[in-house]
Amino acid sequence: MSEGMPLPWPFPWNLPGRAWATAAEIRSKALSTFPDKATSAEAEPTAFIEEVHLAATEAYKNFGVDLPEVKSSELYLIEGIAKVSIPETVANPCVRTGLAVIYPPEFLFVLDAGLDCLIGGTVTWQQNGLGDPGFPEKNEILLRSVQTRRERDLVFPKIAGSLIIGIEPGSNEAEIERELASAGLRDIAMQEFMVTASCTPFVEPQICKRLETELPFVKYAEPNGVIRLIDFSPGWAAKRLL
Repeated sequence: MSEGMPLPWPFPWNLPGRAWATAAEIRSKALSTFPDKATSAEAEPTAFIEEVHLAATEAYKNFGVDLPEVKSSELYLIEGIAKVSIPETVANPCVRTGLAVIYPPEFLFVLDAGLDCLIGGTVTWQQNGLGDPGFPEKNEILLRSVQTRRERDLVFPKIAGSLIIGIEPGSNEAEIERELASAGLRDIAMQEFMVTASCTPFVEPQICKRLETELPFVKYAEPNGVIRLIDFSPGWAAKRLL
């Protein structure tokens, strides 16, 4: 399950001229977004990190608990990079092989509050022409649970507070809903032998373990994750910016 698998934005080899962006250009643009921060490894884009923190705090409060104090924050650039044939110019249609970013770049703000998972806030650079003049302040924040700082977990984070639960055949639906609600889950939706539900974000692993241990009708419980297309090379990458 995921929040969607968008198609590339569009494929750069279908566009004339300079309607594409190289990985180096995207990274340069990312740093220039925060011009007063780009030369300092210790500085942070404070205002936007505060927005992610606020969104995480509200999500936590919805389950009746307070978010612990944030200890540190980081910023990562998530890129889908493919080897493509790129036209030099419209007038000179000769092509060269190079790397291009084929999806809207994502900026992943990561906050460490000492929870099971790191707090993630993803912001996508929405393409408008050859750029995004409103980035980052006008773009939506999507909360993510990031299990580790390994590249795979940064590129494929979990959807904050979203669970998938497998149910043993023959289980009573009314009992399932009652017991899951008693365990603190919300938005419970039955789908044959599977249930989707929401829980306190950023602590999904311990909640899943408790469900599997304490509820006999639960076959498995796992966080719902982000799915991406992986049929291109060299593939997805996560690069730390701040």
